[in-house]
Amino acid sequence: MAQTRLRDHQGLRGALGGRYIPSPGTVYPTLQYLEDQGFVRANQEAERRTYQLTEAGQAELDAQAEQVTAFWKRFADQRRRSDAA
Repeated sequence: MAQTRLRDHQGLRGALGGRYIPSPGTVYPTLQYLEDQGFVRANQEAERRTYQLTEAGQAELDAQAEQVTAFWKRFADQRRRSDAA
């Protein structure tokens, strides 16, 4: 996920396997918070804004790697259980 380039909240939905459907009202305030903290940088590309991890964001992601891995594992485990049913 850290290396995935997401262009909008629909891209995030796809990255999450459709199991969690975030609303723009959740995604964009979170991105603004992360930008305020210096963890992501917003870039304007034509009519869209894209976000990229900063060095500080990558360092924080690395520091939280165990929790991030556990988070994504829960999604993968739920998906496998749903697909098997």
